[in-house]
Amino acid sequence: MIKIKSGVSKLCFSILILFTFSCEDKRNLVSIEGNIVSILKNDSLNLIIELHDNGNVKKMISKRKDSILVISYFDTGLINEYIPTLAGKKHGEYLLYDESGRIKKKVKYKEGSRHGDTFEFFYDTYSLSQRLYENDDAIYSSVYMEGEKIFNSPIPVFEDEIFDSSSYEALITFPFKFKGEIEIYFRDSLDFDKTLIDKYNMRLRINNFKNDWPQYEIRLVYEPSEDDTLIETDFVYNRSIDSDRVK
Repeated sequence: MIKIKSGVSKLCFSILILFTFSCEDKRNLVSIEGNIVSILKNDSLNLIIELHDNGNVKKMISKRKDSILVISYFDTGLINEYIPTLAGKKHGEYLLYDESGRIKKKVKYKEGSRHGDTFEFFYDTYSLSQRLYENDDAIYSSVYMEGEKIFNSPIPVFEDEIFDSSSYEALITFPFKFKGEIEIYFRDSLDFDKTLIDKYNMRLRINNFKNDWPQYEIRLVYEPSEDDTLIETDFVYNRSIDSDRVK
């Protein structure tokens, strides 16, 4: 049964018709209350459509088992945000658009964590920012200007962090496997020992660590190999110290 009120946009009405007649089981209930359109199938909610005051679709929420897809729109009818979820967590490719229909941000999620490439587009400066994530840890970053790479850097991940009132220890690892060589430097004010395990892993101990330090600096200098896709980079990384996260 379909109940339709005035003010429903042609797009919304078309969606209702397509959804209703594309289902194998035709026992669907479509009802509208104010600016909210609900479609129920076999006593389970499958689709909710919210409308702008001008009748254009504002938001669509579709549900299939544990998967929920939320798509929001500007009042012009252009898409604003595309949010896929699984079991209540972001899962899949998240998309954010500007009011002219261009993609502003693209993020790959896996069960609630960023996993894969994240892109941010800055059209006023013709630039693009890229970050590669692994289980919500950023492991690589790059910036492009007018299609040309102007910056890149593998990003360290800190594991097995331990600190007390006078010392700090951590395993610094680079999950992003680069071809060139990377040098790691610390400020002269730090009394530290570093032990190189291999080109991707290093143990660090800071002997004059203070509990009230909010962060410390690491300088990363990357030298590319002859057949490298990465460029030379000199980058200062600030490692934040969060006592709630450090074990």
